[in-house]
Amino acid sequence: MKKVFSAIKIIIFASFMISKVKCGSGALDEQPRTEFNTDLSELPLLVLTNVDNIEKIEHRFSDFFKELRYKGHNITFQSLTTKSRPQDIKLDLYGKMKYNNIIIFDLIEPEYKSTFSMNLLKHLLDFVDNGNNILVFTDTSDKSNSIIPTPMIRRFAKECAEIEFHPSNSYLIDIVGNQSNEYNQNCISSPNCLDSKAIFSPDTCNGKEITYCGIGFAIKSYLTPLSFPLLRATDTTMAFLTNSATRNNKLLGNLLYSSGNNEIGLVVSMQARNGARVTFSGDGYLCSNDRYMINGNNQLFCNDIASWTFQKRGLIKLSNIQSHKIEDISNSRPISRYSDRKDADVEYTVEDFINFSAEFYHNINDKWEPYPYNDIQLELTMLNPYIRIGLQHKGDGDISHATFHTNIKLPEVFGIYKFVINHKRIGYNYILYESLVTIRSFRHDQNQRLLISAYPFYTSFLLTLTLFIFFVIIFVFVIDNSKKSKLD
Repeated sequence: MKKVFSAIKIIIFASFMISKVKCGSGALDEQPRTEFNTDLSELPLLVLTNVDNIEKIEHRFSDFFKELRYKGHNITFQSLTTKSRPQDIKLDLYGKMKYNNIIIFDLIEPEYKSTFSMNLLKHLLDFVDNGNNILVFTDTSDKSNSIIPTPMIRRFAKECAEIEFHPSNSYLIDIVGNQSNEYNQNCISSPNCLDSKAIFSPDTCNGKEITYCGIGFAIKSYLTPLSFPLLRATDTTMAFLTNSATRNNKLLGNLLYSSGNNEIGLVVSMQARNGARVTFSGDGYLCSNDRYMINGNNQLFCNDIASWTFQKRGLIKLSNIQSHKIEDISNSRPISRYSDRKDADVEYTVEDFINFSAEFYHNINDKWEPYPYNDIQLELTMLNPYIRIGLQHKGDGDISHATFHTNIKLPEVFGIYKFVINHKRIGYNYILYESLVTIRSFRHDQNQRLLISAYPFYTSFLLTLTLFIFFVIIFVFVIDNSKKSKLD
């Protein structure tokens, strides 16, 4: 008896759970998310530096900080060195992050030779795991050529995004361009910004050169699809591995990397799957006032990479997701084939024609405008995709419309499917939308009465019936008449 009662309980629970699965629900009785990003400037922006004299940092980067404050960031400064205690590093309070964004200035000043402690590494990794953003400027080159990146910064870049600095005893040289300037004898210039309107404004990287003083990054995009260079070295730039003595004498040394095959990155970024963004620059003074005076293009470049890293640019919002039955694949007029049923609008039947639509917006200049690209794809999956089709702008492809839609015919296999939108475009946040939908089999009154493909069975039945009637007629009349004639 106990086994019987247990079986009955399992059947009742399973039927209850199945009845909860409805079209458009991301989980049982739960509506899917329609907005994937929030304003991340509500909490203060933390500036971490290894220089004790914070006022000097504020003065040297005053134009950069002025732009950040203009965009709404409330900036907090903190100095951390190898002498800092672990309790001095406070990025959270009672399990909640105090900051959404961090800027790290790993600089070497003549009077300050301190570096960041390895205790900071775990806090930064946890900070990124919580979906927050970090912008790193590390000093790797000066006139004495004696600077090496902090080991903590190197390890953070490696563990966070598989980003590798060139060796500390390497340097960059452009064999064609001008190699020196008034600020630093080891500076190069490059106009090779990433071609993405989501990251850079049209005035920033329109063939304009960015001045860069520091070592490069080894680009290994095949290791992780999450990292990509925001600024590449020119094709005539090479990285040489040498010692400081030969470098001072301007001898080339051993060739390490050549940018002819795009192996040298100058500013590299990573966007994690949880939306967190981390950007690394091997030039600690890329956004300083001195660099702005030498090259005004650096100011536009720094403003854009800061806006993108802190999620002021490159955001996509998904909203108003709908699906309904239609008459046929070419007509989007909604219908309710079984309007007398309560579940007519939430249950689909195999081979139904449906229309799926959603609104996509992207953030431009702090305004949500219709997403202009036709690169959004819809999948209908049950373990594997049964349908994969692109969404098109509503209104004959007019990009001024935010609504994307498509008409599809549901598969012949019934079951519980998922609508899936998995959108990834460099410069924009990742969109992963999933919604369960029930596709049921035909009811008895919905099946066709006659199937053309079953004509052999219909033919055999009619032939059998005809022969039976013919046999009865022969048996009744022909045989009976022959008996009567014999009797006569």
